[in-house]
Amino acid sequence: MAKPTIVVVPSAVPAHASFDENVKVIRERVMQLVEMGEKEIILVTHSYTGVPGTERRLGWVGTITVSPEDAKRLFYQDLPSAEANK
Repeated sequence: MAKPTIVVVPSAVPAHASFDENVKVIRERVMQLVEMGEKEIILVTHSYTGVPGTERRLGWVGTITVSPEDAKRLFYQDLPSAEANK
């Protein structure tokens, strides 16, 4: 089984003039991957980009929310606890 493609959208990107434009930019990027044949895409958003990134108009299968503790376990497992808690 192929590995999924992970798309990371940090809080400051995209920062367009409107919410609808932000949704459009995220959707276009993901659709480019779909058109290239990617079957599994994981969209990782942070802060504000979680709002346009979970917009229903994107038409994706599902959305999950990761708790801070799960995020620490998933993304910072290679760091000492004191460093991961910063």
